[in-house]
Amino acid sequence: MKAWLFLACCSVPLALSAQRKPLLAEKALNVRALALPYVLGSANGMFYTGGLEYIFGRDHGIGLDFSYNDYNQPDDPNPVTGIVPPRLYSVTRGIVLSYRRYLPLHDGRQNRYRPYLSAFFRYGNRSFHPESGYLPADMTLENRVKYDEQQYSIGIMGGLIPGYRFGRLNLDLGAGPFFKLKTAQDQRLETGGFRTYETAAETVGVRFTLTVGYLYALRMPSGRARK
Repeated sequence: MKAWLFLACCSVPLALSAQRKPLLAEKALNVRALALPYVLGSANGMFYTGGLEYIFGRDHGIGLDFSYNDYNQPDDPNPVTGIVPPRLYSVTRGIVLSYRRYLPLHDGRQNRYRPYLSAFFRYGNRSFHPESGYLPADMTLENRVKYDEQQYSIGIMGGLIPGYRFGRLNLDLGAGPFFKLKTAQDQRLETGGFRTYETAAETVGVRFTLTVGYLYALRMPSGRARK
């Protein structure tokens, strides 16, 4: 119920309709991707994302995006105990189905930017585990053997594509709130053997996106050539 209420309240801006049409392709493809290294504290990894959007009626778009990121935690000695912990590995995968409504705000016929509103659904999986073969000798230390999390999110975003040009690379920037339901299976080694805990939680957060896209016009207005 909370999820439907959240989506209903946030999707009101999507009802905006265009009165003035800029010079745009009637149908187009937007191919977008990004790969970035990152550092989180002492952990490091890579983030990859890629997707495809079909733009129709000049102002509407249906997109499908995939993401994958992984990181590992270095096995530096604990500064207090001197014990070398295991190397931890984490992988997060996601798939996003989205609808975009491009707004009629523009700078004339050159269309150097395009703002948009979007609603999306995301399914993700997050898992991490210590290095293969590791079993903690001290039960007071981290005793997690395996963790697997399923994520279901809905939300809206507002964004902008500066330098909007067909046949050229463009930046795609976006941000917006989301509601997430996540369920997890947490396997731990305890006195007496292994034990699996199942949990569920609801969270609200903000999603940010940054990709580099290539716009390809499939069909321009009558009398204009494809670019």
